[in-house]
Amino acid sequence: MFGIVQGGIFEDLRKKSSKFIGSLAFNGFGIGGSFGEKQMRKVLNWSLSGLAEDKPRHLLGIGKIKDIFIAVKQGIDLFDCVVPTREARHAVLYTKAGKLNIEKEIFVKDKKMIEKNCQCWVCRQEISRQEIRHYFKTERIYGQRLATLHNIYFFKNLFREIREAIIDKRLEKLEEEYYNYR
Repeated sequence: MFGIVQGGIFEDLRKKSSKFIGSLAFNGFGIGGSFGEKQMRKVLNWSLSGLAEDKPRHLLGIGKIKDIFIAVKQGIDLFDCVVPTREARHAVLYTKAGKLNIEKEIFVKDKKMIEKNCQCWVCRQEISRQEIRHYFKTERIYGQRLATLHNIYFFKNLFREIREAIIDKRLEKLEEEYYNYR
């Protein structure tokens, strides 16, 4: 069971909530609320101030790549967010080179895979960007499914890479590889 730290963008409320929740016998902690990228570092610092470092810390509803790196560097262990699936439903595919809006005209004749060396089911089946775009135009639900499969794999792989980068002490270098998401 996780205790949730709340308090909006108010330092006093976040610190008070963190101290109180951190004093209770929870298995881990969630950090709730909605805030922008500029506020994230400060709010996370306040929210983590009263929490034990040896228990998992879950950031609720945050899933943009830049925000993930900010949070990981501040000690966040777990995430949940609708970004991979919501963006997939709206024809956005994630790659290390940036996001692709597959409905754009530039993909009409693009026979490349979504991302080179990707091992998701869609890329292993060699379904091209052109084909996925076609599905979004003709069989939208199927196109959304393909995009969802790819995006979930992309994020799962991102978190695997983050874990490895932390162990190998190269998190900054990995973040640079994902620079296009800033």
